[in-house]
Amino acid sequence: MYYYGEEADEAEFEFSMNEEPFVRPGTPGTPKKSLKEIMKDPSRPVSLFGAVPPPEKLGEEVALKAADGLAKTFLDLAPDAVIVYDIQDEKSRSGSERPFPFSRTYEPRKFAKELSNRTRLETIVYQALTPDRTEETFSEYLRETLQDFEIKNVVFVGGGHMLVPDASRLASRHSDDFHLGGVTIPERHRDQKNEHRRVLEKTQCGVNYFTSQVVYNADNAIAFLRDYHDLCKSQNVTPARIMFAFAPFGRKGTLDFLRWLGVEVASGTAERVLSRGTTQLCLDESVQICWENLKRILDVHRNLKMNVPLGIAVESVSKFRDEQKAAEDLFVKLRQLMLDYYLLGSSNQ
Repeated sequence: MYYYGEEADEAEFEFSMNEEPFVRPGTPGTPKKSLKEIMKDPSRPVSLFGAVPPPEKLGEEVALKAADGLAKTFLDLAPDAVIVYDIQDEKSRSGSERPFPFSRTYEPRKFAKELSNRTRLETIVYQALTPDRTEETFSEYLRETLQDFEIKNVVFVGGGHMLVPDASRLASRHSDDFHLGGVTIPERHRDQKNEHRRVLEKTQCGVNYFTSQVVYNADNAIAFLRDYHDLCKSQNVTPARIMFAFAPFGRKGTLDFLRWLGVEVASGTAERVLSRGTTQLCLDESVQICWENLKRILDVHRNLKMNVPLGIAVESVSKFRDEQKAAEDLFVKLRQLMLDYYLLGSSNQ
């Protein structure tokens, strides 16, 4: 995701604004498969890229210009879909104070629709189940999401009285058109040893795929993936697709934010990145570590003959252009690694 802090102003959005009016590309000749169809195809990987709407206080004109700039980026990168995050004012995570003040963002569904209109890419909107969410307001949210914003791909994130399985069941009953995703946290599996069961429970409530928290400890991701594979095999259940998320960092402030989000970044990993001489070298090292972590996950996936479909989701948690550019470079490298892995698997069949 592209993240914009409280201190953001319009000048910080120059990287994502076109100097010329954005021109949407022409109508493609061959209809694309829907994201739902792609996700259900175990023979191919899936690649997503994440974005956060700009701060609401900057106004609609800035939001639309930001959508123009991001659309140009996404047309170049060509992900299978774009994630648009719903950022909430979480008072505390990981037992530590938020690194910088919260800034409410432009309506994620509206921003997602603007991106989709410009790129013809499907969008996935995250929706936090805030404490004020009731079944009545949730039903209205579902109606608006499908009818007003034409969004079918939704990921519910816990945090209030309504639980993710309950929200997923309600959405499934509301309309068959919804394509529901979920979130999985490898660090939670490390601590509670039950993340694989939570994922299975959510699939039984209508969730079709899962995106992980950002991975910087491959062992946590591998332990969860192995246990989930074994559980599905023991219960003769087709596993859902697991999308492992990655994000680069080249500054201590960005590292602090990742850790506040709950991402486990070992002190040795942090030292390996931040000990490089320049920010660009730090970013290069971070990208390399993310590549190595995905490679380790894929190696274990192959060696244990897992049948869990995989994918990647790349985010940028920084307002700095060089870190955002590093996320784009990381996406290209990780997508190629995934494509090579799936191509090799097909050639061995």
